[in-house]
Amino acid sequence: MRYNSEPVVDKAVFKKMVAPFMLPHLEVVVDDSLAFTVKVYGCYLVDDHPLYLKYRRSVQNVTLSNLMKELEAFKLSQSPSCYEELRNSGVLVLPSQRRLKDYRNAIKPKRGFQNEVFEVLRSETSNYFDVQRYVVLLFDEMKVLANLVLDKESGELIGFTDLGDPELSFAVLEKSDMIASHALVFLLRGICTELKFAIAHCYNWHYSAIQTVSTEAITSRVFW
Repeated sequence: MRYNSEPVVDKAVFKKMVAPFMLPHLEVVVDDSLAFTVKVYGCYLVDDHPLYLKYRRSVQNVTLSNLMKELEAFKLSQSPSCYEELRNSGVLVLPSQRRLKDYRNAIKPKRGFQNEVFEVLRSETSNYFDVQRYVVLLFDEMKVLANLVLDKESGELIGFTDLGDPELSFAVLEKSDMIASHALVFLLRGICTELKFAIAHCYNWHYSAIQTVSTEAITSRVFW
């Protein structure tokens, strides 16, 4: 991989450009004391980066050509500290690592009960034992504005009565094409733990939460 060299007073700068008018992908600055500094998209590497510790941040301990090759092979973009440094520099507006993790693990919510949600629940409670597995099933219902909303991602109209399962909806609801006026959420709350986990939600009309939960169809399909 070719680097563009740029002589500057008291130092030499080597840049790897990805495209014109953009920040260099990689930039190595060697000063007159033979100490080197690395930038990634204009952001300095943290002082305790493994690359600095390995060569004591000096080209006296590594040739420039070998340093360039190692930079090409090094997974700089996968370093959490490098990402935080770039995020805090203000050069780019980036989400936090916690937000990235949430995006990666996010499950697109749907009406009714989803297997993916229960898999997450099993994963979070896999280390629970004995009384830690005691939970209370709660439900909460609220009246919502009866209206339709277009999901731009899926093109779906959201707002009709929907229990998540067509057969269940036809069995419980008088009409499945009515605009919902209530939203119902099922929640698990740990008795001896801090567990708070929403396992499902649905939209209904005119039915109260008690009427919906007490139906044999829901209890037989989900809880037993």
